[in-house]
Amino acid sequence: HIPQALKAIPSWICWMAKPNGERVEKIPVCATTLQHASSTDPGTWTTYAHAKHVAEKHAGLGLGFVFQRDAGIVGIDLDKCRDASTGVMEPWAHDIVRDLHSYTEASPSGTGVHTYVCGALPPGRRKKGRVEVYETGRFFTVTGQHVGDTPATVEARPEQLAAFHAAHLADPAPERPTQPGLRTTTLGDVEIVDKCRSAKNAGKFESLWRGDAADYASQSEADLALIGML
Repeated sequence: HIPQALKAIPSWICWMAKPNGERVEKIPVCATTLQHASSTDPGTWTTYAHAKHVAEKHAGLGLGFVFQRDAGIVGIDLDKCRDASTGVMEPWAHDIVRDLHSYTEASPSGTGVHTYVCGALPPGRRKKGRVEVYETGRFFTVTGQHVGDTPATVEARPEQLAAFHAAHLADPAPERPTQPGLRTTTLGDVEIVDKCRSAKNAGKFESLWRGDAADYASQSEADLALIGML
């Protein structure tokens, strides 16, 4: 069930599982040398056909796909979101997969899913909680266990990808700080001046508005009083 769009890109490796306490590390393996592969060294990658042949020949090896920016493929990894026995996804993950609507498969453990789309990632973080997304410098384990109700092909989803990143990975925009003691308003300039001219101290305001600083020690103090009224 692996899409042809992925098979056509010669950035395949093998991988092997290495238990590490409660975790299982996924070690990248070069299909040509059976030594350690690197997600940043194309010399350790190969074609899909060769990697598949080696993985089938050696017990304990699986298939891996390395992301490279020039290929234009982005991978979305949703971790611990799926019941391995029933295939039912948690609502938050189901919504992401539905919105991206591109080829999606189960992870080797069956408890996660990987979605592949054509597009480019905006700047920003690549991991937050149980969500990861990559377009270069990383590899995904590939199972070919297609998740139903998703396309069998890798689809172009630039707008959906941007919306997904903004919703699940981007930091919220910082609030504009305000100085203590200052209040913000939605009134326009004319409305503010009209309110000052109808206030109880309208006479004093009019004098200051005209630039009359006779009641103050300096023009600066008069200006400060006017700003306080405004």
